[in-house]
Amino acid sequence: MRIVAFEPLGISDKRLADVAAPLIELGHSVVQHHDRVEDLMDMIQRAREADVLILVDQMLPGKIFEACPNIRMVSIASDFHEQIDVQKARAKMVPVSVISEYWTYSVAELTVSLLLAVMKRIFACYDAARGKQVEGCMEGHELFGKTVGIVGTGPTGFHVARILKAFGCELLGYSRNPKKEAEVWAGMQYVTIEELLSCSDVVSLHLALTPETEGFMNRDRIAQMKQGTIFINTAHGKLVDYNSLSEMLKNGWLSGAGIDAFDVESPIGRNHPLAKAPNVVMTPGVGRSTAEAFEKRAELALGNVITWMKGKPGGIVA
Repeated sequence: MRIVAFEPLGISDKRLADVAAPLIELGHSVVQHHDRVEDLMDMIQRAREADVLILVDQMLPGKIFEACPNIRMVSIASDFHEQIDVQKARAKMVPVSVISEYWTYSVAELTVSLLLAVMKRIFACYDAARGKQVEGCMEGHELFGKTVGIVGTGPTGFHVARILKAFGCELLGYSRNPKKEAEVWAGMQYVTIEELLSCSDVVSLHLALTPETEGFMNRDRIAQMKQGTIFINTAHGKLVDYNSLSEMLKNGWLSGAGIDAFDVESPIGRNHPLAKAPNVVMTPGVGRSTAEAFEKRAELALGNVITWMKGKPGGIVA
């Protein structure tokens, strides 16, 4: 069986061969393309000889399934499938699978990095060390003893809590599904979202984007945060009203923000509300982009192929 990574997986061919060893030992071939094609005919040509396609986030039109009857399975190396014509895949009896979180540690570590960069005024200090005249670099704060509210306590939020516990933080959590292990291993206290926002020195957002959570941090909720709060978002840009967040940063009610998830494609441009907001540390959506996360992503995507071959498919969405 020919398994084709339709676009780059972020790991070398050598590492891919190591990850795919169980499949290769059974006589299957695993190849990776190192570029993306957008033209439909080029996409069809690339997919024509594949039995299994592995995607990350590239669009896969329904015409691919019509033109490439050999495709028997699609394994998506992410947790969403909006880029695929699922109805066409079902019609052609092609199962489509997704993977669970592969970025837990990477995103959690970036979350804490952004928080420390904001609290310690790292970039102002960097400029000052190079001789620039800047304000605020001597006005950092300690993380020890601060109350951190974690909104969403799935794997990433839980790991953030475990890290911050080691810093000596008090931890509040909000989730529709409280986890006992978060209370036991991280000392987290679950509260209402209103209590979390009003009592936290730091609010860190870790919700999945769903129709129910889109715009979760709206103007009213942002206004509920107490004066001096730092806001961190490494989850999804559409969870947040960035116009309101920017206003609260500019008027001094919030003391800073660390953002890795935007409501537009990065770079955000000069007209974005956060572009001129004070004490904001931004990264261009790199929370999931580590060598370790990419390798885990490939392992999980190939793992779904293996379980499908064994007749026990995992992560199936279509």
